[in-house]
Amino acid sequence: IENQKYRIMEPFSCIGAPAANAAYLCALWKADTALISRCGRDFYGTEIRRVLERAGVDTRYLITDEHFTTP
Repeated sequence: IENQKYRIMEPFSCIGAPAANAAYLCALWKADTALISRCGRDFYGTEIRRVLERAGVDTRYLITDEHFTTP
C-alpha cells in the first residue's frame, strides 16, 4: 500500500542478481532457460542451484567453484 511502512520481523533471503532473476522468471514462464555462471560450494551456492532447478532452469553450466564464496 502506498505511503505505508512495513516491519519484517523474521529474516528473509532469496536468490538475486539480474541473470539469475531473469532465468528464474523465464523458467516459470515455461521458456527453455539455462544459466551460465559460477557459485561457491557453500550454503548460498547450493540454495541458488536448488531454487533454479526447482523452477526449471538448466543449471548444467552453473559452475561450482570451491575457491569462491557466493555473494
